[in-house]
Amino acid sequence: MKDRTIRLTLYAAIIFLILVAATLSYNGIHRYQQYRQFQRTSAETVAVGVATEVAQFIRERQRMVALFTAEHLDSVARLIHSPDDSEEIAGYLRQRAMRFFPDMFALTVLDAQGNPLWDDFDGLIGDICLEDARRLLETGRHRVRVHPNPVVYHFDIMAPWQKDGASGLFFISFTADYLGQLLRVRQIPDHQLLLVDVGKQDLIEITPDGARINWPRLDYRMQADELARRLAAVPVSGTRWHVVDLHRPGLFAAERRRILMESLFIFAVFLLVILVTVRLLWQEAHRRIRAEKTKDEFVSLVSHELRTPLTAIRGTLSLMANEVTGELNPKTREMAGMALRNAEHLGLLVDDLLDLQKLRAGKMDFHKEEVAIAAIVENALGSYRDYARRFGASFQLEDRAPGVHVFGDPQRLEQVLANLLSNAVKYGAEGDRIEIGIAREGDRVRVQVSDHGEGIPAEFQSRLFRAFEQSRSERRHAVKGTGLGLYIARAIMDEHGGRIGFRSRQGEGTTFWFELDIVGEHGAEEDDT
Repeated sequence: MKDRTIRLTLYAAIIFLILVAATLSYNGIHRYQQYRQFQRTSAETVAVGVATEVAQFIRERQRMVALFTAEHLDSVARLIHSPDDSEEIAGYLRQRAMRFFPDMFALTVLDAQGNPLWDDFDGLIGDICLEDARRLLETGRHRVRVHPNPVVYHFDIMAPWQKDGASGLFFISFTADYLGQLLRVRQIPDHQLLLVDVGKQDLIEITPDGARINWPRLDYRMQADELARRLAAVPVSGTRWHVVDLHRPGLFAAERRRILMESLFIFAVFLLVILVTVRLLWQEAHRRIRAEKTKDEFVSLVSHELRTPLTAIRGTLSLMANEVTGELNPKTREMAGMALRNAEHLGLLVDDLLDLQKLRAGKMDFHKEEVAIAAIVENALGSYRDYARRFGASFQLEDRAPGVHVFGDPQRLEQVLANLLSNAVKYGAEGDRIEIGIAREGDRVRVQVSDHGEGIPAEFQSRLFRAFEQSRSERRHAVKGTGLGLYIARAIMDEHGGRIGFRSRQGEGTTFWFELDIVGEHGAEEDDT
């Protein structure tokens, strides 16, 4: 018993530690997923905001360039009619544009074929710029992008013009510094914002330091590790860019290590507590086992010592009550009968205590064989008819499964049924007719005992099959028991692989039943033979 208790304690401790480890693992995984989701949500929120702000900035520049173009159409007309004055007109337009656009890089005016109306001696307007301008003239569409230039990396804003039957584009280039500054201000700690042209193998165009030329590296295409660190990519309306958010290298690995260290620390604390608790529980279990052993030895000794004198007392009282030793006056005969009944009740109490000790020690003997269930019921009824008459009760048997056999210990099964009959007599109504039924339930046979008493109180039903539990609604004339009968009955049914239960309604009565597997079925004639 001691070894079993220690094993159970250790198993419980191990299971608890496993549960703690599982809980910490689940919590750690959940926290890590939440952290990833938080970082991803933050990145998406920032990227959406930056994409909106960049798109608004581009639209505002397009509006301002269109207004500037409209205000200077006269100068454009002079370019058409007085080409010899193109350098003077170009200087004037540049001077005026610088007042409107301090971050302007270059300015030119293009005709309907996309050719500049004055010479670009400084080479500020490159081939890519002209390519975008001609595409706009042909298709009416232009998506802003960064153009490389030996002087400044820039992006172009173009507005169409029309004057005196001629048409073309007013063309202004802007440096990318403002957009880089916007990225630098908006990015959050442990994150990096980039404007990327996803149509050209994820080409990085603008960084928090400005145009990509300010970021020293040989290849400005996003590398595999950068693509793996990408948390958000939001397109910018009117451009070829996506706002891309990258997390810092090792950000999630550092969070995993932090969560792991916290979980290990918590587990170590639990482990220490469990070790101390197991030690204390082991000591307590050791003391309890010794106390239980002492108690069991005492109960067993007292019970066995009581059986011998009880047997003698019951025999003597039986002889006296039946007037074998001589005729008794009515009063004496009544008292002898009362003493005999109490002695018999005391014998039942001793038997219940002994059975309880055997059950808890695992030493209750069972001698199983194939037996007719009807025979078990008849034997139990025969033993308890006199007991029922004493309280004005009677038994009524209905056998709807004749010839059914079960495999079990006849004496123990009779003990189960006897307990149900005894309870029905004690708890039934005055002069109750107790109904006993035998019926098939699929591959099982059910025996049930029904009374018509007060029923079992609802608050007591959950405790009905516990040891030493008794209902307080018992009739006043009934003899109190130990509260072990149903506890022992359930243990016997468990040993037989059967089931026991009840149904009860307040004020209408109670039905107890038990079920056993059917192992055979023989005809009535064979049973009689």
